[in-house]
Amino acid sequence: AWIHRNSGRALLALWFLVVGPTAAWLSLFVGIGESKAHLSMTAFAIIGMDSTLFASYYFFRALLVVRRHARGKASIDLHGRAMRAGMMFTMLILIQRPFQLVVICCRKLLLILLELFLASWPTLQASLRQAIALALDHNVVLALTTVFPAQGILMILFDGPRSKMLHHLLAVKEDEVEELFGSLRPSFAEKLFWRFRYVGFVLLRILVTKGFTEDPV
Repeated sequence: AWIHRNSGRALLALWFLVVGPTAAWLSLFVGIGESKAHLSMTAFAIIGMDSTLFASYYFFRALLVVRRHARGKASIDLHGRAMRAGMMFTMLILIQRPFQLVVICCRKLLLILLELFLASWPTLQASLRQAIALALDHNVVLALTTVFPAQGILMILFDGPRSKMLHHLLAVKEDEVEELFGSLRPSFAEKLFWRFRYVGFVLLRILVTKGFTEDPV
């Protein structure tokens, strides 16, 4: 048991002191690439910061649940589910990687086909190559495959961790709500924070890109 406790403490310390802040920073300051993809990379930044926020929330609540130990063994079970939820949000990017690889391969295939079939029309070939480079720029591909098909679901979780979808996913029972979230019902400030968090993310992105005029890298 002591190994479990100490490894858990080490994980949380590593997350809150190093991994979490680094993930949020890199998400916010992600570059826009050669295509100047401000819109796409803003969407990527939002998803990155949001998943970091969700992971941090669940890790923090899991820590409080296990420290207070209000319901004995039942609290340990709730703590485990909250920790798994936090881990889930840290690993959402793993869903994105295969889709990114598929799109990159399609991009490469299109460029090869241009070389094979349009060699006699250099002007058309160059135009299409430029169009592909802009539409499927590596930064754009990264952003689009991050938002779709999986991580974009964060955008419909208006009430954050209290959203019904997450309640169902974590199998949160009525008698566990207060222990997990700290209150039976969200306060006005809590609702305001979660429902308008994207406004804050966009404002931060505007700040670091100086009004979408500069690459923050």
